[in-house]
Amino acid sequence: MNFGKQVNILCDIAPQLEFFLMQQMTVSVLKPEEGMATYYHMFYRNYSLIVSTNIVTYYIVSEMPEEHVFSLVCSAAREAARDYEEVAIRYVAMGLSSQFPQTSEVRGLDLNELIELIKTKQISAKGSLTTFINASEFLLLFATFEDVVKCMLICDSIISAEDGLREVEVMKRIKEKLKKDGTFCQFRDRLAARSVIRNFTDADTIWKFFTDFRHLYIHSGGRATKKWLEKFQKNQDDLMNRLTKSPELARMFVADIINDCQPKEGQLFVVTDKFSNVFRNFIVSIMESLYLTELKRTQKKP
Repeated sequence: MNFGKQVNILCDIAPQLEFFLMQQMTVSVLKPEEGMATYYHMFYRNYSLIVSTNIVTYYIVSEMPEEHVFSLVCSAAREAARDYEEVAIRYVAMGLSSQFPQTSEVRGLDLNELIELIKTKQISAKGSLTTFINASEFLLLFATFEDVVKCMLICDSIISAEDGLREVEVMKRIKEKLKKDGTFCQFRDRLAARSVIRNFTDADTIWKFFTDFRHLYIHSGGRATKKWLEKFQKNQDDLMNRLTKSPELARMFVADIINDCQPKEGQLFVVTDKFSNVFRNFIVSIMESLYLTELKRTQKKP
């Protein structure tokens, strides 16, 4: 499939304002009212901790000179090779035995690939660090969102604690809850007002797209395997077909996200700022819409 050609066609559709908003590093989240929607309080607390920690880390990296960051990366490899030697010295100083096998082994960290990429300017030293900052945030927020939704669904008897919640069924189960509560239309309208997502099929498509990348990092450390690529290609084709039917979703994804997400076998997938920002804004929009719908259902005004 010629993704570039489809991107050019789809990018001509309508204004880009909402798409631009979804790409921004907006991190704030709607503050919950006391005593309302316990699941949302849990999300609010965990999300705040994850994001604020990453903001500080991101700031520290951004303020450091590129040369300094590269020097730290190189020194990390050198220092790691001697860590057990230093431990042995401390053991001796404390009068303890330092006879453990690691001291006689050749040890270290293999950062040659990363250092070569930096030297050849395929990635900056700062970029290498922010990639893993983004990946860490993505995985933690994914897990937080999934866990909070699971707790919400168990409380509403949509699923049982024993059966659990399959990742690919997250949006399906949320829809079941909303249908049961009689609030599906209200949720859909709330979500449309807060994002570019106009229908639930789009939300499900986006979630499954990001789920692929969660599996990529959890099961193969972020390096694309042949098996993963085959499955991802099918899911990406499904997403592209969906995009042709949904101008709003096209504005959100195509130009920057799809083109950025072209992993190659054996290579590490780089979690870009745009990828991270869109995912963060996506789950925040879902959670806030669920919360506001719950407030309305219980006759509380947001």
